[in-house]
Amino acid sequence: MVVSAALEQLKRVARRTAELRARYVDQPLAKFRAWDSPQGTSQRQALLFLGTEVTCFFGGNRSGKTVLARVLAVCYALGGDHPAVVELCRQNGLDPATFPTGPGRVYMMALRADDSRKYHRDQVHDLLPANGVTWFGRNGKEEAEVRIKVPGYETEARIYFKSCKQGREAIQGDSVRAIIFDEEPPQDVWEEAEMRVLDQDGVLILSMTPLKGQTWVYEKLARTPDTVEKRAHWLNSANNPYLPRRAMKKFERMAESKRLARQMGQFIAMEGRIYTEFERGTHVCEPFDIPEEWPRYRAIDFGTRTPFCCIWAALSPDDVLYVYREYYQAETTVRQHVAHLDQFPESIADTWADPEDAQAVLQLQRDHEMYVIPAEKDVRYGIDLVAERLLPLGGVVGLKVFNTCPTVVQEFENYIWLPGSQKGADPKDRPLKR
Repeated sequence: MVVSAALEQLKRVARRTAELRARYVDQPLAKFRAWDSPQGTSQRQALLFLGTEVTCFFGGNRSGKTVLARVLAVCYALGGDHPAVVELCRQNGLDPATFPTGPGRVYMMALRADDSRKYHRDQVHDLLPANGVTWFGRNGKEEAEVRIKVPGYETEARIYFKSCKQGREAIQGDSVRAIIFDEEPPQDVWEEAEMRVLDQDGVLILSMTPLKGQTWVYEKLARTPDTVEKRAHWLNSANNPYLPRRAMKKFERMAESKRLARQMGQFIAMEGRIYTEFERGTHVCEPFDIPEEWPRYRAIDFGTRTPFCCIWAALSPDDVLYVYREYYQAETTVRQHVAHLDQFPESIADTWADPEDAQAVLQLQRDHEMYVIPAEKDVRYGIDLVAERLLPLGGVVGLKVFNTCPTVVQEFENYIWLPGSQKGADPKDRPLKR
């Protein structure tokens, strides 16, 4: 009798397991497998290394970053103990404990309601279980909401579809488990979102292709080093094995600056660039040993809260200026900066510095015996001189940057005119000095 009862219990468990599998585990969410590219960027690695507070997916068009955002929205809503989420984690080597247990509330944020209808609602629906799903305003012009029944719980999982165009007021006063942004939100909306996940120790997720250059996202999220709390991942569209070859051909035909942003997710200004002549393939080079007889120079721009910057350049006999070293540091004293500069005891022909900080110039000369020449402050004239060096003369450009100077490269790519300014326009027009 005992054995017979045990067998009947096993049969009931097996039937229940089969039912759950048919109902949840065989759903698209459970079958999702992130793509992996051992030789390049990896959607799977991005999924495995999520920040405990913030995760950013920076990537090109069709790189799979938005897919990850939608998948994570559903996972956070359903909870880490949901059968479909457990199966997804098993398929991708992810710990289900990444997600809180039980159903929760999640915001899926688009830039506009139209974007939400086009890119989020139907696509999220396709990841949900086949049964127990109720929509409110799915095709509406404003917000939408989907509620999902979760086995073993009386409360339902909820995903709210909102837009950044509604402003920070649309999310004020609420408490949610996760907020997922698709494309770059206004900074004030992001900061409001940070408050909305505090009560539940929740997370913020950002998926975007950076087409506006070095905005607040670059300064706050992309440029800062990764930590356990904040992770940033870059996805190259060329590494996506599901991308058709004809799509790659479109990337190959783009100008380099546009391709770097739209294929690789790099932060490069697309409009209003000052140095439109600058191209990485032409002006960035591998480091080499600079001959001792080449004259070397330094240029210094002071800063305390804004970064102190020093770059080193050497002039070749054929009049090519090579920028070969950079130092870029904020919130440090002049004495500390000089200590870093002194680590390179090489012969320097001349050092130029911004004359506006007279006290810092005096400190260099008096306390550190570093003679500096006041730099000319004619910005437009200086821009023209640099631009002339970027142009090829007899097939040779007059300025190159070692690839070990990433800040200089990024400055060339993101130095832009103030709105309404352009090269050769009114001399009062000037660069954006951010």
